[in-house]
Amino acid sequence: MTEERSSKGPIGGTPESAAWFRAMLEELGETQSSLARLMHRKGDDRQPATILRTIQRMANGEARVSGEMRVILTMMKRAKNRAEKRIAADKAADHQTVA
Repeated sequence: MTEERSSKGPIGGTPESAAWFRAMLEELGETQSSLARLMHRKGDDRQPATILRTIQRMANGEARVSGEMRVILTMMKRAKNRAEKRIAADKAADHQTVA
């Protein structure tokens, strides 16, 4: 059976997008399973096993990383960066008041 390709791009993922996806998970401190649980808690109405399998396929390059997933991970990264900056600023302010 041959893999059909449409004009909208490849059916499967690419090694580059899979590598980006895995790097984002690592940077966020998330695992594939924890991301699946988070998505289920935040309203993904698919079965948890289905969510996990989709994430695993993205991480392996078997499925493309969807635009929605790219947005989710980018938003999570920005939120984490903001939280880290806020914590660092709070620590600096506490250090200045103590000194």
